[in-house]
Amino acid sequence: MTNYDDAFVSIGYDDHKHYTFMRFKKRCSSKQFRNYHYKMLDFFREKQPHQHLVDTSKMGVISLEDQQYIGKKIIPQMARFSGEGTLYIAVIVSRDVFTKFAVQNIAKQTKALDKKEKIDHQIFSNEATAVDWLTQHVQASMKKGLSKQ
Repeated sequence: MTNYDDAFVSIGYDDHKHYTFMRFKKRCSSKQFRNYHYKMLDFFREKQPHQHLVDTSKMGVISLEDQQYIGKKIIPQMARFSGEGTLYIAVIVSRDVFTKFAVQNIAKQTKALDKKEKIDHQIFSNEATAVDWLTQHVQASMKKGLSKQ
């Protein structure tokens, strides 16, 4: 189910595999980039997922300020909205060196939060492997939920 869709991004929830997603379609301005993340946060607050997919393969380069903003402001809020347990974030990166560097920079920032906020942030080259990784964690979360009942 797609919650928001325009020329630059799609934001939604995969009802079948139980993860939220944010797929960039092309480069956007810094203001748009941040606004899209606010839209995603609103959706995150509603769904409270533990698994999230971000496809940056068509996003283009983002500024260092936006990288820091995502790493320090957005991802910690995502972790809080996901409730107890670990937040799993699968990021699909392009072959573009600069985009890959930006995503790795954000990942480094979240490593500092990992212990406090319980975040597992992995980088993938394609959607199939990213979704497989997320699906493993969905199944594990469901088993834990069933075992508590």
